[in-house]
Amino acid sequence: NVATRIMFMGLVSLVFFAEYTEKRTLYLISPIYLAGIVGVGSRGGMLVAFMMVAGWLFIQIVKAFSEKKSLSSAFVDFFKKMLVFVVVAGGFVWLFFPVVSKVFQSRFVNLLVDKVHYAGRDEIYASSVSTILDNTLLGLGLKRKKKIGIRNYPHNIVLELFLDGGVFLGVFFFLFIGFALYAFFKSKASVLSIVGLYMILVQMFSGDYYDFRFYFIYMVILYSFFVLHGKNQAGIGRGALV
Repeated sequence: NVATRIMFMGLVSLVFFAEYTEKRTLYLISPIYLAGIVGVGSRGGMLVAFMMVAGWLFIQIVKAFSEKKSLSSAFVDFFKKMLVFVVVAGGFVWLFFPVVSKVFQSRFVNLLVDKVHYAGRDEIYASSVSTILDNTLLGLGLKRKKKIGIRNYPHNIVLELFLDGGVFLGVFFFLFIGFALYAFFKSKASVLSIVGLYMILVQMFSGDYYDFRFYFIYMVILYSFFVLHGKNQAGIGRGALV
């Protein structure tokens, strides 16, 4: 799970540096990150990564047509983005697809599409919700999840917060969502800003507080660009950051 997160954030960072430094040859190594995201085999990590990449590409296409003064320049910008996408996708298929396709079939298709395999999460979630309803205000307390048979964590950050601290601690999750959305819209969907949303979504399937540290790391990085380059630019130092 952690490895999948690191691979996705590596891909995001790569896109940022490629655009910020205008060294787009960096995209040539992106198939390695794509292979890592799939090859590790984390279903939740793959699903959310696909969602974020697809959503971000859609936003970039919309921006390409809405921000250009002429239709021809919009098509040129759109063509450039799609060319990069095709090159990256082609490199991924040529180099890694024969290997990662087996993992994708066995972990994603077989266990998430053909037949959903909960890996015990359904029982954990049911037990967690029941316990939260009985301990709504303050929860069970830190490290007391073993009391209801959860060895490490409930594979859902919202449930973990409410189990450990009830409403008192659970309210922080809504603050995390607020910060992530604020960063996303204020940065005009800067590529760095999708990490916050990614971490919130991926923590719905697996991970605990320790995994969630990446959320804070990238929020600090993004907000530093707010300060350095102005809130309306959010890290866009050399023109539009895709």
